[in-house]
Amino acid sequence: MKVLLILSVICQAVLLADEMVVRSYALEPEDVSWFREWNEEAWTGRELAKAPFESPLFQEGDKLRDWSREVPKIWGLEKFEGELIWNERVERFVMRAEESVHDKFQEVMEEQLVQKMPQITVSVYSFENRPEWRGETIWEMLPEGGELVGEISWLAFEGEGNRVSTPGKKLVVEAELGFSEGRLEGTFQVKSRIKEAEFSFKSFVDSAVGLPWVSEIGSGDGKRSLFMVVGCEWVRSNGAAYDDWVLTEDGRSPLRDMRLDHAEGYEVKFLRTEKEVRVYRVPRGTLDWLRRPVVLVHENGEPQEDPFAADGEVAEIRPSPKYEGDHPVFKGMERSDLVDLSERMRENGVKIDEGQFVVLRSSTSQLYVRLDPADVELLLGCLKVACAGPPQPILLAFELVESEGQLTQEQIRNGEGKRIRRIVGKGMAGASMEVTLGKDLLVEAEAMVDGDEDLLQVSGLLSEVKKKREKASFRSALMVKDGVPGMVHEGRFGEKWRTWVLTGTVVKLVNESEGKK
Repeated sequence: MKVLLILSVICQAVLLADEMVVRSYALEPEDVSWFREWNEEAWTGRELAKAPFESPLFQEGDKLRDWSREVPKIWGLEKFEGELIWNERVERFVMRAEESVHDKFQEVMEEQLVQKMPQITVSVYSFENRPEWRGETIWEMLPEGGELVGEISWLAFEGEGNRVSTPGKKLVVEAELGFSEGRLEGTFQVKSRIKEAEFSFKSFVDSAVGLPWVSEIGSGDGKRSLFMVVGCEWVRSNGAAYDDWVLTEDGRSPLRDMRLDHAEGYEVKFLRTEKEVRVYRVPRGTLDWLRRPVVLVHENGEPQEDPFAADGEVAEIRPSPKYEGDHPVFKGMERSDLVDLSERMRENGVKIDEGQFVVLRSSTSQLYVRLDPADVELLLGCLKVACAGPPQPILLAFELVESEGQLTQEQIRNGEGKRIRRIVGKGMAGASMEVTLGKDLLVEAEAMVDGDEDLLQVSGLLSEVKKKREKASFRSALMVKDGVPGMVHEGRFGEKWRTWVLTGTVVKLVNESEGKK
């Protein structure tokens, strides 16, 4: 009944203007019986001799049943203009309806039937030579040409300690996991005893579900290189990919596309000006702070936020009013899809005069803005704070460089000398990272980004061990310029000079999911 009450408020308007689209929805056969609970006649769907509309989702000989008449009953709608067809052959509902109706159908099914669980995968790859991979952007894909030498996968549970291993404990993973807004967050400890791929890794991982978190481990001999990939995908209770329970006619997953758009879209992008209204693309979900439930106290008749409210305590829900104006830019749009953010933006200092507005079209994550130019700039500043995105990882790459003579800083920056060893740590600013490579190379470090976002403050340990005796390497702190190699430690060995070089990189949130849909 809770779903009915929510949807009856959201969906009272007659759906008129949006373009009809077709999608299919996978349900277990027993799930279909859930619909029958809403009907005293134990409705099983009216059998059809042929499909009511053309679609590649139908084939000749399909056994089809029409469930369209049940939609208004289940959702509390006065009217449903569309078709909902059960295709027994593929065990999927096929619905032809407006975009907003599909959104509501997905919402009801996820509320009542479709369950999801996170499946975590940790993979180890070996490359004969170090590939071209800079690691400067979040979720950068693994280079091609690597050999998969170890992999482990398991169904995880939030808040529970996860410890898994392969037979013989060649690969062992311990993790403390959390999930928020489609993101995987947690501490990973990975130990690999795979031949010629021995390493250990401990760091904090912050990634998006469906996108890889790639970390280079390094190269013990300057030739063969190791990489580790952490991935997370949602799966259904039957083991099928969760994203695939909703598909378009051409087999694409709107859920996956939406998630990847959210992952990459932490920037507010100007799209166009239409009828004197500026239209922006905004990240999905990042405007929740404008509409979030809060504890409100009333002073002089005005609601104010209570900063001392206990976590989870909600005394009053902040309203999310629908846009009630008649500006022609919204002609043909479903009114329940338009959220008026004007009042919330006024609370954030944005001046909004009569006839002006800030309206979010939630289904497309588009913001319609009619304001004076100066107030547009203030609005964009507020959105920048709201859409800051996840914290940026830091990559610390230590390389041992051999040369005929002592290297200058300019020669180091130009990449001169022979790289004979490399070890890489990747983690979050202010958090410790620890990596060992082989049996004799260890990095323990943490780094902070300077206020100018151009310098990194790095402290920690770089240690080479030979026959259980530590060789002098690096145990100190230093400042390095973002992305610029700098000398850490150098010494002369016979006729050769050996220099440890550190390149610290703040990983950027740009182009991370391009081409990965």
